[in-house]
Amino acid sequence: MNRQVTNLLRTGNWKIFFTVVLIAQLSLFVSPVFACEPLVEEFCVDFYQGINLDEKPRLRGKTFKIKYDWGLRRPGNRVPHDNFSAQWRGKFEFKKGAYEFRVHADEGIRLLIDGQPVIDHWQDGKGVAYSAKIPLDAGMHLIEVEYFNGAGNAYLEVDWQLIPLATTLSENKAPIGVNLTYFSHSSSAVPFKDLIIQSGFRGIVKKKSKEPCPQMPPLDATGYPLYLPSGCVFRLVSALHILNDKYWPEGTLPYQPGRYVLLYKGSGQIKLRWDAKNVEKITKGRIEFDVPNPAGGIWIEVTESHKEDPIRDLHMVHIDDEATFRTQPFNDKWLTLLKPFSAIRLSAWGRVSDRIKVYSGSALSHNSTSITLPDSASAESGVFDDTVAMVNVDGKWPRVMIDRYDGDTRTLHLKTPIETSKRGMQPTVYIFDYFNRVWSDRGQGSDLEQTSSKGIAFETMIQLANILNINPWITIPTAADDDFVEQLAVLIKTKLKPHLKCYIEYSNETWNSKFPSYHYSEAKVKELQLSGTLREPDAWQAYRAVEIFRIFNRVFGEQDLRENRAESRLVRILTSQPAWLARGLRVMDWVMPNKAWPTEGEPAFKYADAWAITTYFYLKSNEILEQASMGELMTEQLKSVDAMFGSAEKPGIIRQTLTEVNERGMQLVTYEGGTHLLAPKKKQDLIAKLADVNKNPGMEKVYKRLLNHWDSLYQEFGSNKVGVWNHYSDVGRYGKNGYWGLMQSTYQDPLTAPKYQAIKEYASDYQ
Repeated sequence: MNRQVTNLLRTGNWKIFFTVVLIAQLSLFVSPVFACEPLVEEFCVDFYQGINLDEKPRLRGKTFKIKYDWGLRRPGNRVPHDNFSAQWRGKFEFKKGAYEFRVHADEGIRLLIDGQPVIDHWQDGKGVAYSAKIPLDAGMHLIEVEYFNGAGNAYLEVDWQLIPLATTLSENKAPIGVNLTYFSHSSSAVPFKDLIIQSGFRGIVKKKSKEPCPQMPPLDATGYPLYLPSGCVFRLVSALHILNDKYWPEGTLPYQPGRYVLLYKGSGQIKLRWDAKNVEKITKGRIEFDVPNPAGGIWIEVTESHKEDPIRDLHMVHIDDEATFRTQPFNDKWLTLLKPFSAIRLSAWGRVSDRIKVYSGSALSHNSTSITLPDSASAESGVFDDTVAMVNVDGKWPRVMIDRYDGDTRTLHLKTPIETSKRGMQPTVYIFDYFNRVWSDRGQGSDLEQTSSKGIAFETMIQLANILNINPWITIPTAADDDFVEQLAVLIKTKLKPHLKCYIEYSNETWNSKFPSYHYSEAKVKELQLSGTLREPDAWQAYRAVEIFRIFNRVFGEQDLRENRAESRLVRILTSQPAWLARGLRVMDWVMPNKAWPTEGEPAFKYADAWAITTYFYLKSNEILEQASMGELMTEQLKSVDAMFGSAEKPGIIRQTLTEVNERGMQLVTYEGGTHLLAPKKKQDLIAKLADVNKNPGMEKVYKRLLNHWDSLYQEFGSNKVGVWNHYSDVGRYGKNGYWGLMQSTYQDPLTAPKYQAIKEYASDYQ
């Protein structure tokens, strides 16, 4: 008891004493004087020196999710690693119901809802978890979180979820998911806070030139040069290169304006250009600058990098995100757009549909089992081993696996024979390799940028699913070996939240001759002498998918045959060409002869949980597209959607497929869907017209029709027979390559995106 309180008691001033006590108790739940203004559907956050949330904040930011693991690090540049406190404030919309709020903190924690304390453990504690169940009325509620760390490890996670109620089938809607768009520097989706991740061209070039440096220095494991030769610079052409175009939504910025910080390690000099203004070097390792008018991106150039301490580990974030980007790397604006979905398909992030062309050229000679290349080919033996050769022999294009390559004689030895030319012509040879073959070579989250080569790290994909609290759909790389599959299964089992399900699918559209996976599948079918399907590559889809399912089952400790599994954390996906049902049936029913591995006498469908199709609607005739009015095009799309589904009396391809899938005990899901209007790339007027179609409010009605059809199947047949519907894709620019995005930009006003509005309205009462 301090001296002031003792004096109050001695003098008999009991009223004053109790008033002091009452004020002290109430002060536990009063926001600091300088508390930030709460944001809507995200948190503002203030960090303070000391454990009492007093004085002015040292650092201010915002975040979509409260999940931090600082360890012994400081939360930000101006915040100590020990003896700090923080407060988060945000207004969130809730449905009426009971919610469970959970916190896990090291050390002190308070959680308040609408100013009332719900969880209060403002004391030292190491990694303690708390929870509370609270009924809430529908509407906006203020969520406040207060935290302090005295010393040692610092950790905080806060989450909540609606406690499920027993409901009838008709009170729920079919779940919907979304494919993430292809991740590149020119993408109009901005998923990450750290803009370095989305860099464009990266290279070591001559100063004031685009020409490569004559003397290329070695790179470290994450892609940074260990030094810079004289006269050369290390350049990122654009940290965020989103080019506006004539189809761009009016008034939409490509990325966030404001104050930015470039963080780095090492010694040297860095220059910033383009959108970067008022550049200031604050301290070693820290440059701050303004972006008053986001337009073309930010030019970063390392002009000096010292050998003993080279420039490395670049990060560029809006200053509001500095405190959170290491533990929660995703752009809060983008995360908000994904809230309506219950699943995310990550195929494009894994670059599954990419290939590497490692050689092309005419052969000097060939026979049925070998091809000799010219001296311009590599002299390194083994460089083409186990890759795919696509060989043009008299206009035919067989795909075969290369057994081995002899660099001395420049000879490819093939695993399976090819026909020789009847015209005496030498074939043209294209040799392809694939990303993510072995686990040690996969994409890493620590890589300098992730817009090229191996794609986004699987760890990052799982972290995204955990933060959003939605089910991930993981596509296994086309040429991944068994160890890769097993390591990926272990990663998912240990890192994905245990209540989330993971969809697993082998490759992407192995049936599609335009895709690299088709080339690989045809070559593997030849190598293994597989048969039993209507098209050669399809047998490999069934074979490899079942192998992958069985590897995952072993890791997860689950039974191989679906009939023997009570419950599962996995949804195992089979697929084939959606519009050709007879072709798909042969994949479902495929069996390896003689009860051999991997099906061991059982059809492939018995190992799978679901069959995946597309639900694209389109108009085939360019003449209709050119001549029809806006209203007529909307009507024609509605007719296309209706015909695709049909009715119970006159089923379309979707209902026909559903019947066959359900008879085999599988669930029907979609891996992609949405509008598929396309114009020839040279018809600029038609490209512009179709862009207007996709931006027209009438598209909301078209999408609602599609969603209602899918939901009607869900209501009619039940959740065991009809599952998630996935749109393609989340955010993507409009133009000659299509109109796939629900929105054109992460920073577009959602009210101006009719397709997204249809999705959002559909999902508004889904739980």
